[in-house]
Amino acid sequence: NITALPEGKAELYRIFVDLLCGGWDMAKGVKRNSDFGSALKLRVLMRLASTQHEAKARVGTNTWFRNIVKETAPVLLDSWESLLGDIVQDGMLSRNGSTFAFPHLSFQEYLAARDLADPGNSTRDAILFRYLDGDDWWSEVMGFYVALSKRPRDMERWLMEGIRTTERKSRRSSSEEIRRRAQGLREVLMQSSPGYVADVLVPN
Repeated sequence: NITALPEGKAELYRIFVDLLCGGWDMAKGVKRNSDFGSALKLRVLMRLASTQHEAKARVGTNTWFRNIVKETAPVLLDSWESLLGDIVQDGMLSRNGSTFAFPHLSFQEYLAARDLADPGNSTRDAILFRYLDGDDWWSEVMGFYVALSKRPRDMERWLMEGIRTTERKSRRSSSEEIRRRAQGLREVLMQSSPGYVADVLVPN
């Protein structure tokens, strides 16, 4: 049972998403007919959020959803419409004809961060570069991603490497701005990792 709100924003969203993907029905003792498990729905939603965010879109299309089912759960390709309907019923997406959206952009950002944290995702360096180089569209995603880390020292070293890379490659951002953005992520890391003694975030 949840007796108090969790301190971390990322943990709060994890609880919300788990509840909306089926846990809420379980908590209420409601058995709803569904052919799809919460783990499957979460995997599809993570890829969907990542795809939409990469496209800088707040609204997705049936074609996107179908392609993501084909990628993540090909055996269910013929049932993609039923899966989409189930997720809409959960409240994780709202549908409008052939398009849909997450209930709030922050859910898309959180789930995109979860997808970024997946070991099979190889885009995290590129996305960190975009953010440190001034792309605010990725601000909340990177904040969630850093907060989700269970290895704060490795995360901090990754941020330091990101500073070096961005300073070397950037054609528009000053070193001061790049480091200011990295410092903001470092502060998120400190807040989400109580007791962690940080390295000094000053790359050579």
